[in-house]
Amino acid sequence: MNELKGLFSPIKIKNLELKNRIVMPAMAMNFAGNSGEINDRYEAYMVERARGGAGLLIVEGSHVQANGRIFANSVRLWLKRLSPKTRLTL
Repeated sequence: MNELKGLFSPIKIKNLELKNRIVMPAMAMNFAGNSGEINDRYEAYMVERARGGAGLLIVEGSHVQANGRIFANSVRLWLKRLSPKTRLTL
């Protein structure tokens, strides 16, 4: 386990400081609501990943305009009414 010591140490990348070097990559979970909103299921999933210790969570592919939908329940970032909830604060 000694060779993994650096994995659990903090790192600073420009203005971003992470508590460790564990990164959860983007995954197509299809958990957003039918309107592309971040719902309780999506939020609970991300919160559990953060509690698990990952230093950086990358959200799934999201679309930034109406015709850019990637999959059925992808997060829609282009609707102003949805944008405040797209940032989860833990």
